Amino acid sequence: SIIASKIAHTMELPEHIIEAVRIGGLVHDIGKIVVPSEILNKARKLMPAEMELIKLHPKMGADIFRDIDLPFHLTEMIEQHHERLDGSGYPNGLKDEDISLEARIIEVADTFDAMASDRPYRYSPGREAEVAELKANRNIKYDVYVVDAFLELLETDPDLQPSLMHA
Repeated sequence: SIIASKIAHTMELPEHIIEAVRIGGLVHDIGKIVVPSEILNKARKLMPAEMELIKLHPKMGADIFRDIDLPFHLTEMIEQHHERLDGSGYPNGLKDEDISLEARIIEVADTFDAMASDRPYRYSPGREAEVAELKANRNIKYDVYVVDAFLELLETDPDLQPSLMHA
């Protein structure tokens, strides 16, 4: 995604990592192809079984790329983009440094994109709520350095728009 690569750039990461994050951001939700569109577009709260199916998408997406030899860890980025520092994420409940830096960048960009985009079941809560979510969970769910880079990015580009990767 554009936002993920901008965060990586703001963090002054090497160009090859910025490019890897850009590609990972573009395909991180590819596993949703196994989730029926009726569930993805449901206008009400998901039933527990439906949520469990959604939670499979990171692992299913990673499986698509698992046997492809790439110069970076795309499968980790895809499989880990819903993991959280405190272990509350999915699909593996990873914590802290067990989550790749690239995945931690994609998860912050993905959180912003998800909150900034209207969904069938809710409207976007707005920029203040998006920023408040990231600040409130900085160093709890989200990497402190990644959140800080995102907030810096917002200061330099206050009109930053979601990348429409959830459209």
